[in-house]
Amino acid sequence: YTGTYTSYVCFKLEVIDLPSVTTFEYGTFDYLTSLKTVRLGGATITGFDNNVFTGSTTSVTAIIMDHLTNIPTFGTLAMLPTMRNGTCMIYVPRDMVTTLRSADNWSNYGGQILAIEDHMDLMPTWDD
Repeated sequence: YTGTYTSYVCFKLEVIDLPSVTTFEYGTFDYLTSLKTVRLGGATITGFDNNVFTGSTTSVTAIIMDHLTNIPTFGTLAMLPTMRNGTCMIYVPRDMVTTLRSADNWSNYGGQILAIEDHMDLMPTWDD
């Protein structure tokens, strides 16, 4: 669980590794103007609130959820500008790709949801 404005205004932060957080609230990644990669390692991520990436990150190119086993809720306003313009990819286990591509709100980004197994260079190195 992250609280509101957890990482508020960290201008130089480029990578966030959160191996066990399950819920992302309003403003969690707010104004992280250098952020490129968000790595979320929990098997069960319950959801992304609206405005998780508020005012933030035109630079995020990867959201990695390499242990995902469920469909997290995804607020209609949770997306990044780079998700809207197609430059942010979402990496999940191969067996979750089709399911996530057809899920509410995630389906808007179906072409950007890819199997992490095809991108091993992005795999996080934390221990389970």
